[in-house]
Amino acid sequence: MKLCVLVCAIVAATESVKLPSNFKTCNRKQANFRGCLLQAARHALTQLNRPYDDLKMPTLDPLYVKRIETSVHTLLFNVTSELTECQLYNLLHLNVEQFDVDFEGKTIQMSAYWPYQKSRCFFKNAGQILFTDVIAEGVVDITYKNLKWTFNLEYEEARKGNKTYVQLSDSSFDAQPEDVIFELVRVRRGDKSLVRSVIRAINNNWRDIFELVKDVYLEKSRTDWLEIFSGFFSEVSLEEAFDN
Repeated sequence: MKLCVLVCAIVAATESVKLPSNFKTCNRKQANFRGCLLQAARHALTQLNRPYDDLKMPTLDPLYVKRIETSVHTLLFNVTSELTECQLYNLLHLNVEQFDVDFEGKTIQMSAYWPYQKSRCFFKNAGQILFTDVIAEGVVDITYKNLKWTFNLEYEEARKGNKTYVQLSDSSFDAQPEDVIFELVRVRRGDKSLVRSVIRAINNNWRDIFELVKDVYLEKSRTDWLEIFSGFFSEVSLEEAFDN
């Protein structure tokens, strides 16, 4: 009996999770595999309006980000900002332009853009802005327009039973918005008129500020997307994903 339980446990541990029937699949041997894969990626996005626990895939409607902290130190801005409990909306409206898997080079490349993406976060600011001391807490909306990004992954293959799994080994993420707009939702601490003035100053100087915090933003985005892809490929084998 114990042997039977052990064998069943081993089989269960090495068995690939099957993709849900509402996900489009492609076969890497088919002539139009690249085109099929791009369409499958686009379609899969539309299905992520709920989590898939067996695939370790969270919902993207919205996506929850726990915390981002940035610091800006310039002549006009000398402030530390903390964004927490962020809800990222409109992610399902991502326009995927490229989604390629190179099985020989063991790479995955993706490029896409959001015409419009909005985040709502709690914020805490402390420091000096425009030579004025600022300590404030509240809620802010951040809108990105035409946010273009690329995500490149390198992976190794690992065998589990008779299946092959992806183990992500390296990744890079880059992004650039056409415009960024901050909108104050409410102030929980601090002078409301001062905070509104600060928001206007940030909007007027968003390009310079974005360049200063870009590395933090990109690294946070890279690790969040890497966690999503790693969860998926830890459960779904290459054979299940690309041999149907």
